[in-house]
Amino acid sequence: YDSVSLMDDELSEKLEVAFHPEFGFLTACPTNVGTGLRASALVHLPGLALTGQVNGVLQRLGAAGMVARGHYGEGTKVLGDFYQVSNARSLGPGERAVVKAVSDSVETLVRAETKARTELVRGLGKTRLEDMVFRAVGALEHARLMTYEEAMQHLSAVRLGLSLGWELPTDLTTVNELTVMAQPAHVQMLAGKELEPGDRDFLRATLLRGKLQN
Repeated sequence: YDSVSLMDDELSEKLEVAFHPEFGFLTACPTNVGTGLRASALVHLPGLALTGQVNGVLQRLGAAGMVARGHYGEGTKVLGDFYQVSNARSLGPGERAVVKAVSDSVETLVRAETKARTELVRGLGKTRLEDMVFRAVGALEHARLMTYEEAMQHLSAVRLGLSLGWELPTDLTTVNELTVMAQPAHVQMLAGKELEPGDRDFLRATLLRGKLQN
C-alpha cells in the first residue's frame, strides 16, 4: 500500500485529476467516489464450499462492508472456489482504514476456511475428500478434452489436497502455473492462433496431461 500510495502522490503532481472537496475523487462509477481505492484479495475457499458454509460466510462479509465477486471481479462467476474480496465502497473511510478492513476480513475468512478444512478430514470425511482429490488428479492426468471450468475445479481440488500436506504427483508451483495457462486466451497463445472451443478443450487437456505426467 505504501508503494502504491507514493506512486499515486507522484502522479497527482503531474496529472489533472477530477477531485471534489466534499466527495473526493470523481470516478466513472459512483460506487468508487471518495478515495477511489479498491483493495482486494483473491481467496481460495473450497473447504467452506464443500461444507455448505460459504454463502453464510460471504453474507456476513457484506454486513462488514465487503463484497465477494468471481475470479475476475465484478460480473464474473466463481471458478475453482476462488473469490475476489474487496471493499464495497470507497466513500467515507480513509485509505488505510479501507486496507485494514479488507485485511481483517480476509483473516476472518482464513480462520473459517481453516476450520472447515479441519472438519472435512475427520473420520469418513477424509476418505470422501481423498476420493474427490484423487479423482481430480486422474482427470487432469488422463482426460482428452477439458473445459476451462472443469480444469479450474479439478485444480482447486488438487490445490486443497496439497494444502493438507498430501503426497500428490505435482506441487503448488505447477498448480499455480496451470491455473493461469489453462485460461482460454493462454491456450490460444500456446496454439499461436484462434481456436474453436472444442479445439481449446483438446489442447488444454494435452497441456494438463503433459505437466502432470512429467
